[in-house]
Amino acid sequence: MAGCGEQSMSRETVTEPESIGQYLRDLREQRKLSLEEVEEATRIRVDILRAIESDDNAKGVPIVYARGFIRSYARFLGADSAELSERFKNLHGNASSEMTIPPVGALSRSRGLRLSRKALLSLIIGVTVLATAVVSYFLHSRLFWPYKVTVRAAGRVPIRVYRDGQFIWGATIDAGKEQSWRGKKSIQLKIRRPDNARVIYRGRRITLPDGDTVSVIFDRHGIKKATISRLEEPARTSL
Repeated sequence: MAGCGEQSMSRETVTEPESIGQYLRDLREQRKLSLEEVEEATRIRVDILRAIESDDNAKGVPIVYARGFIRSYARFLGADSAELSERFKNLHGNASSEMTIPPVGALSRSRGLRLSRKALLSLIIGVTVLATAVVSYFLHSRLFWPYKVTVRAAGRVPIRVYRDGQFIWGATIDAGKEQSWRGKKSIQLKIRRPDNARVIYRGRRITLPDGDTVSVIFDRHGIKKATISRLEEPARTSL
């Protein structure tokens, strides 16, 4: 298609009584170009190219804009754009007669609008997918793991954690740190040095029993059981 430029082709002239539109269409077909390929190269919309090739002089826009499109189209096909533009002027004059071709500015705005709509659509789709993923995550968390237990350490807190009777975590929480776990049926905490631990259940602080080591079992309703128990030395294990 690059070979269709003005510099790589000899100038061709239109002969009477062939119409300008018919002449340009014949040139395009000789070069085996589709209207879509011309649109891509000249940025003139396909419907405008069809109007030019059909010599559509119905009401639309001032002749001066039509002349500009014809000049650009002719230049691309290697025709004498000045001759065609002058012939078009002679045929239609400088009067306010119009043609069904939008002005260049309108063409640019239309293309820009289409691109903006595509970008906006992509943005909307992306935001929708992200929002769906976030909502799904939180719904899953709330429905399948309806409550959360947090331990904040004021000092070193050795702890073992069991979910629904199964061991899931054991370590020492350092001072100033915290750990949280979500529960479905039950969460059991076995805490050594409970005086260093601040236990939060559903946003409320829970008072622990006095003792060197305590065991607290939570369910969705609150504390199910709290006892003083023996705690094995925790190994650093994570889920």
